Amino acid sequence: MKTSKYLDLTHNIPYGKRVHQKLYVYRYGGPGAAHWLQDWMRELAHDYHISKTYNFVKFDMKEPRVSFLDYPFSPLFNRHPSLQRSAFIDLQLNGVDRYDYRSMDNPPILHRVEEMLPDGHKWIPELRKHTQEEEAAGLYKDTSKIGNLLGWTQVIACCPTPMKFLQ
Repeated sequence: MKTSKYLDLTHNIPYGKRVHQKLYVYRYGGPGAAHWLQDWMRELAHDYHISKTYNFVKFDMKEPRVSFLDYPFSPLFNRHPSLQRSAFIDLQLNGVDRYDYRSMDNPPILHRVEEMLPDGHKWIPELRKHTQEEEAAGLYKDTSKIGNLLGWTQVIACCPTPMKFLQ
């Protein structure tokens, strides 16, 4: 895929969580998701043999590279899951690299999933409520510490009510 076409597509994605030059979206966006985006993600998953357990997608906003991410996420029981596996697709080279994080001591974890969902998604109110509670408890004070499991666990341990945030 040409870089210019890829950048046109990614810069038109109507929702998602931006972190540096990356955009994270929930793969199964639901009724509010852009149909063209759902079709594109489905096509990529088919072409590169990505299973349905890869439920989040990370788009590089500068280069034609996409990562499908397997997080065992549940809005009720596992709001901050550890990354299990990823499939990194280089659309210019037409290749995929797969990584397994399941045996890692300090894998990446998810935060602020509500930002990865399209407007109107049914999970947004509940997830936003939990994020606001975490912010009020000071858990996002230093975001450089919370992107991985060990850092998140350490930040929670310093919280007056740590058990509340261990989901």
